[in-house]
Amino acid sequence: MNNIGLEKLNGILNVAVINDGVVTIGTDIPEGKIAYGGKPLSKKLRQLLHGQWRAVFKKLELPVKPDIYLPNHLCQAANAFQQSQYDESYIIVANALGEWEGVSIWQGWYENGRACYSKIYTKKYPYSLGLMYSAVTQYLGYEPNKDEGIVMKLSESGTARFNITYPIREKLWSGSYHKGCEDLRKQLIGYSKEDIAASVQSVLELELVGIKNKIPRGVQICFGGGVSYNTLAAKYVSRDVFIPKYAHSAALGAAAFLYGKKFKV
Repeated sequence: MNNIGLEKLNGILNVAVINDGVVTIGTDIPEGKIAYGGKPLSKKLRQLLHGQWRAVFKKLELPVKPDIYLPNHLCQAANAFQQSQYDESYIIVANALGEWEGVSIWQGWYENGRACYSKIYTKKYPYSLGLMYSAVTQYLGYEPNKDEGIVMKLSESGTARFNITYPIREKLWSGSYHKGCEDLRKQLIGYSKEDIAASVQSVLELELVGIKNKIPRGVQICFGGGVSYNTLAAKYVSRDVFIPKYAHSAALGAAAFLYGKKFKV
């Protein structure tokens, strides 16, 4: 049977299909059971409560009606764990946003041959490592949600400065990066791109160490969500951390959850 996952990003429908362990990524939707990688009503509630009016009234249009809507971070966890080939693992998920979650930690295991999940920790919006890094990417003149790798590489040539890391981290914990970081311009002005990049990279790594410390030592760890593409920061989670292919894809994660077994891409 086709296990089909859907996700719509920036107006583009992403489709992932898993059938007997074989993965297909594309845009065509075959016959089968369909799950959407996100819970639109929960997302709308968050947008409503935080005054994101334009997004609230934007309707999610899909060519088919999903059989089930799954939480975004559950899908990200399933994508990572079921690709890992581990029989049990802790899973860290970090991206721009789920419905409410900026970061979550899960336990994954198999019971009667089917993957099971339990969420053990979450840090909710407006906290978001993904939004923070994308906001600084945009501030430096690059395209957010695309050029974060350039900023990561740039960070290797710079030096993290306390006068930069402090306001970036303070905004992460007590503000919001949803509208960027232009409000930090006074604190960032006069510093090089390299030092700003190194500073936001330092904040990311420090935050991931804190998140990792919520997990027992000596266990297997998977890392899913778009933040996991930051390979420099991922080393601070674990030297042996497993990062899946298509780590950002809630569509593939939704298909994986339906499939319930290990698979390879």
